[in-house]
Parts: sequence; C-alpha cells; structure tokens
Amino acid sequence: MVSVAILTADKKTAQLLDGYVRQFESETADIYEVKIFENVLDFFAEYKYGFDVVVIDSVLPKISGIQVAELIRADSEKVCIIFISKTAKNAIFSFTYNAVAYLLKPVGQAEFFNALKIAAERADKWGSDQLNINTNGTIVIVGIKNLFSVEVDGHYLHYYTENGEYVERGTMKGCEDKLAPYGFLRCNNSVLVNMRYVTELSRTEITVAGKKYPISHSRAKSLRSKFLSKR
Repeated sequence: MVSVAILTADKKTAQLLDGYVRQFESETADIYEVKIFENVLDFFAEYKYGFDVVVIDSVLPKISGIQVAELIRADSEKVCIIFISKTAKNAIFSFTYNAVAYLLKPVGQAEFFNALKIAAERADKWGSDQLNINTNGTIVIVGIKNLFSVEVDGHYLHYYTENGEYVERGTMKGCEDKLAPYGFLRCNNSVLVNMRYVTELSRTEITVAGKKYPISHSRAKSLRSKFLSKR
C-alpha cells in the first residue's frame, strides 16, 4: 500500500490528481491511499502518521512549497516529493530536496503517472526496512511492512506478522519509538498497531488483520483521525 498526500489549495488540480492516482491504481497491482490537504497546518497535523508520497503545490497560503519541502526533509529523507507549479521558476531548487519530479500545471496524466511510478518504486524500496527480533537466541528478520501489531506482556514483546508470531524481551516504549515513523500507533498501553492493516474501528475496539484490540479513551481520537484518512 502506498499513501499519497496532495497539498494544494487548488481544488480543481486536487481533484485531477486524485483521479490520476485512482486510474494509476487500477492499472497496477498496488493499493493507494490518497489524502487531500488545502493548508499546511492540516497537512502537518497528519504528517506524523506517515506518507510515502507528498505532492506539493509551489504556491500555498502563507508558505511556499519549497519551505514545506524543507520542513519535510528536516524530518525525513524517505518521503518522496513531487512538486506541481504554474511556473518553472523554482524547478532548479526543488531537486535540492531530492524531488522525484517538478510538474507544470495543468499536469498531464502521462507525466504524473511516470512521477508516481518512480515515487512508488522508491517507497517500496524504503518499505523493505527490516526489524531484527531476538527470539530465544535466534535472530529473526521481519519486514516492517509485514508487521501487523505488537503486544507487551510483562517484559516480553509479541510481534504478530504475516508469517506468524515472534517473541522477544523488550519494552513497549523502545518498540514504539522504533516503529512510530512507519505509521504504528498505540491503541492502549499494551498494544501497538500498524494503521495500514486496520479494517474496523468502533468506539471500544480496533481490528487489525482480523485481530481485535480494546481502545483506550485517551487514544481514540488519534486512531479515528488516522483511520478516517484512509480511502
């Protein structure tokens, strides 16, 4: 799954690009999440949950697209950035931030497809990041994108993955710090979930890859916000 954020106050362009992503999704085997933001504050409120690709308009209310890219790069080199603009004025500066592409409006389908394809390939490569789990003296390498959830029981962490369960000694705080950049959130004090695999959310429970967990009241708002951003 590839998560895409489109940051532009230009509603017509936002709708156009959203349609392009849907068309691209239908022609590939990947699944795409798209979230559209009209202002920077809303974008950064959800940025902490993680996006694979960010499409940034060069002109935004009260800030430039280049400044947004600078803030993103100060936090991470792994987010793929695509710029869109009415003018080529800032094109040369965009690549300072390792942008995938700088596209001129009105953005054509073919050029956007090409940029999204490159970005998706980079995201897939970075999505191959791995976690080393020490279980009974044996190191098991698990792809983070294949990790559904983590539960703590006393001094032990239980990792639930596509290939089964693994257990190692550790703390939830250390695990949370390690996995937070990949879109993992706590649903209660004892469970960390990969939001990409959440299929159901009620007031009291969250379902991750078929497994249900209780939700603590203090964490319900952030979980709901992230879940509803999935499309």
